[in-house]
Amino acid sequence: MLNNNKVPVTETVLKNNHQSKIIWSVHYVNGHLTNNQEFMQVLEKLYTLSKHGAETGTITVSTDITAELGAGRTLLKDFMLDLENTKTTVWLR
Repeated sequence: MLNNNKVPVTETVLKNNHQSKIIWSVHYVNGHLTNNQEFMQVLEKLYTLSKHGAETGTITVSTDITAELGAGRTLLKDFMLDLENTKTTVWLR
């Protein structure tokens, strides 16, 4: 959740014999957040054609998980909420 909106993220879980990692990623285009690659490309082209230009990026966060996937998701969700409440996300608004 960013800016009090639910944000669709792409979730990837990497596993091997000894360790697992959960990764969330979301695309940013001029204040719009999406996990849809095609929609991101359309927005990027539209903003590129405008006089303001396109500001784009991908936000990716990850954490190691041990036993339960839900605990990793909670940790990432809390991190995203903390990120929303700091000055580092001024560029998202």
